[in-house]
Amino acid sequence: MYYLQYPRNEDEVKKFVPRIKRTLEIAQFVPQLKAGMLGAVEYGTAKRAIYDPNEPVFGKTGTCTDTAQPGVHLGWFGSFNDIGKNKVAVVVLLTGGRGISGPIASGVAGNVYRNLAAQHFFAPDQPGVNTALMSLQGQQSNPE
Repeated sequence: MYYLQYPRNEDEVKKFVPRIKRTLEIAQFVPQLKAGMLGAVEYGTAKRAIYDPNEPVFGKTGTCTDTAQPGVHLGWFGSFNDIGKNKVAVVVLLTGGRGISGPIASGVAGNVYRNLAAQHFFAPDQPGVNTALMSLQGQQSNPE
């Protein structure tokens, strides 16, 4: 587990060093977890996250209502890729009305993966990068 860190400018991105909070002893469970997470993306509620069938995304969706605020829905998707030199984790949390759900959040994450792929971020000859700052300005997610 890593400490949450958020580089706020280009200089902080260049100097970024991940900080480990603690190590989880879960290696024996990872193959089973990955199979389920891959299934969610390939066949289940997270299908919108697929960006390239040859470079799988592993993920899990979730949808719930906020009991403290009636009518407010939460949709989330946690994911990672495990191919190539540049691996990333993408987590999306959406809040809003009835239409908000985990599958919608997986579509937002899919757009992030597609944008990174379009910039050749996952290309094998791409130099290593600790983190990437992206702007989705002017792009709209169409969940249909």
